Parts: sequence; structure tokens; C-alpha cells
Amino acid sequence: MVLLISPFTMPTGGSPNGDGVNETLVFRGIEDCEVRTLSIFNRWGSEVYSSTDYDNDWNGGELADDTYYYTLDLGNKGTFQNYIVLRR
Repeated sequence: MVLLISPFTMPTGGSPNGDGVNETLVFRGIEDCEVRTLSIFNRWGSEVYSSTDYDNDWNGGELADDTYYYTLDLGNKGTFQNYIVLRR
């Protein structure tokens, strides 16, 4: 039996400026996870985005260029934290 595991990546940058490159926050490897809760916070700890069924579609909305912090809960696969820098 062969067990295939998708590689998981946690991005740290995005440039949602309409050029088609790095437009959304994409976590490769979450497609097969049942739980995909994403919370994004500004530098003061205020939540600026939340999704209970994240589908690699957050583009920063109207947020200013800055550094944000996120928590990604993948259920029994673990909870991950990192940052993302938005630059348009």
C-alpha cells in the first residue's frame, strides 16, 4: 500500500494587485482536509478576517499593505500559525 500525502505550504507574502500572480492566500495541501478554519489578525491582534471553510480565496480585501498574522486550523492535522506580508 502506498500512502500519498500532499505537500503543505504556508505562504508568507501576497500581492493582490490584479496581475494574476499571488492574488490570493493559497495553502497547498489543504484540499483534502475536512476542517479549514482560517483567522487573520492585524499587528494589534484584532481579527480582520475569518472563515470556517477556507477555500484558498482570501485576497486581502481592502486591507492596507502591512504584515498580518494568521492561524490555520486543520482539525486533527494540526493548527498552524504564520504571518503574511501584503504588498500591492
